[in-house]
Amino acid sequence: MENLYSIGQMAKMFQLPIKTLRYYDEIDLFNPQYLNEKTGYRYYTADQFEHISTIIFLKILGMPLKKIKNHLENPDIDDFLALLKEQKQQTERKIIELEEIKKKFQIRIGAIEEAKNIKQFNEVIIRTLPKRRIVLLKEPFFLNSRIELLLKKLEAKINLTLPVIIGNVVLRMAKEKIEQQCFDEYNAVGMILETIKIKPSLVEVIDSGTFACIWFKGSHQQAHIYYQRLLNYISRHNYRIIGDSIERTISNEFITKDRKYHITEIEIPIDTRYHQ
Repeated sequence: MENLYSIGQMAKMFQLPIKTLRYYDEIDLFNPQYLNEKTGYRYYTADQFEHISTIIFLKILGMPLKKIKNHLENPDIDDFLALLKEQKQQTERKIIELEEIKKKFQIRIGAIEEAKNIKQFNEVIIRTLPKRRIVLLKEPFFLNSRIELLLKKLEAKINLTLPVIIGNVVLRMAKEKIEQQCFDEYNAVGMILETIKIKPSLVEVIDSGTFACIWFKGSHQQAHIYYQRLLNYISRHNYRIIGDSIERTISNEFITKDRKYHITEIEIPIDTRYHQ
């Protein structure tokens, strides 16, 4: 029949799932206009093409179906302009959010590529590291504690909508505990702030400086071995520990089952001026 289109034809022309058109019909957003009284079949007409095109356009802009329906039932130029401005603002906010997500991807990709290229495992390396921002939950805990529960408390503290992920999580050990060789007791759990914006009052700064660092294949459970190695190295070179350590998992079983890429890093800030 000329200028009459079945639901399948309409779906194909406008690249929509048939179930979408059925749903639009169900909520009275877009109904077939013509009824064949003999067969009981309903058809769309060519006159409805602009109607469905408008719905598709507004849907692409992110407008909720309820608002689209309200507008099409009571079209008004000022209301339509206001709707477009509102959707523009929402889109701009989404663009900012997506830019933040893109940065996270870039940082994670860089960290994992760095992990794959590490050659000097189990060796102490003296590195100069830049200033970093960090947020901490300052609660003493032992290594056998449920770190995941502490992280959830941290997320609640800073009102984080996305969960803390591997590579961002840090455990902090007090300078005094390192010097006392109490390598299973930490004073805080936290996260490095890469792109996340939170209240300045919650942010602490790890100053740029010199760090004795070590990468090893394993988890926090094996860290005590490498704290001892770092402490021995610092003592042997007459360096001085000047702050708390930072310990973080770069890659673990949630990233790869290949144990050779289960990597943890420890950083201890030091003063090398006492070297003799």
